[in-house]
Amino acid sequence: MKINQREIKKREIKKTVYKILQEDEYARANDGYLIMRVVQELEPDLAGTAFVNVMNNLSFKGISCETITRKRRNWKTWEYEEYTVKEQKYAQLIRVQNLKGYVKVAVFFPAWLNKGIKTPRYEIFINVPGHEWITRELKENGTEFCWRGAMVSNLSNVYLGYYWDSQNYPETTYANQDARRTLSRLDCNNNKLSKLRRLKAWQQAALDKKTELKEKKEQEPWDKDMAMVPKEPNSFKEWMRKDTIKEYYIIYEYAKKGQTEGFCTRCQRVVPISHPKHRTSTKCPACKVKALYISKGKQKNLRTEGEGRLIQSIKDGIVIRAYICRWTIATNNINKSNFYIHEYERILIFNDGSSKRYYYGSDRKSVV
Repeated sequence: MKINQREIKKREIKKTVYKILQEDEYARANDGYLIMRVVQELEPDLAGTAFVNVMNNLSFKGISCETITRKRRNWKTWEYEEYTVKEQKYAQLIRVQNLKGYVKVAVFFPAWLNKGIKTPRYEIFINVPGHEWITRELKENGTEFCWRGAMVSNLSNVYLGYYWDSQNYPETTYANQDARRTLSRLDCNNNKLSKLRRLKAWQQAALDKKTELKEKKEQEPWDKDMAMVPKEPNSFKEWMRKDTIKEYYIIYEYAKKGQTEGFCTRCQRVVPISHPKHRTSTKCPACKVKALYISKGKQKNLRTEGEGRLIQSIKDGIVIRAYICRWTIATNNINKSNFYIHEYERILIFNDGSSKRYYYGSDRKSVV
């Protein structure tokens, strides 16, 4: 007997077994009958010959009886178009249609298909050029339940895998080649994604773009007002350091015979001192500011802060700018000290009596 095919791939056996099990209820309970049906489908030349002859030739064909019966034991499927898919492998199935002006994605769930319900749970209508979508949710009888604007990942029962590793997590959506090809045309920031994961990425990119445009439109008048505000004077930061800080220090190093010199943090000079005691009040001989004596050996780091206002002229009015500052001082190395200044508020007052107040929050400026 001539052998037409030396090897039959496992996927062909699987597809044949699942097809027979789907169509023939008796094959689901009888392994011998199932094996006979598979042989009839895959090797019709062997059908009707002696059983010993069949068994001897199946091994040459790459067919194993154990493989066939194992597929039956694992079988629990639903039918979708001409495909059958294992329930435990996928969370949902999709069918994609290119309709006039938009793309339609129908989402099916195993629970409904196993009950013989071939109605999709969701129908997602996508306007690709317009970067928008809307979803229709259906009942089991096919009637409309409601319309939703949610992303696919936020639809009830849709499962796309663990969010932190969705790219490497096993695929949870079944789709035929045409559906995969259509969805692969959706632009997103990760071309490795496919099926519903790619749709989710496309939706997220569209939402981000929409939010960006909304914020830009909202902030345009703010930017127009901010463009009127002039730059800070060159000496403003130094003025904040010298005249707004709550506490200044004269830093000295302890000496048995008494220290005669210290460093003033305000005027940045080495000044003469007499009988200093740690954290006692004094006055700088040079700039006359009230200060505290600080011994380097007893305190290595100092922190103080201040607050100030800057008033400037703008077109048809003035702007009042509010600042806070913080100063961290390393007593052993003044050069490593850090002076930080932050503007947190602007009030624009116009000649007609109107005003606008802008506050700089943690993420972006807001207007009151």
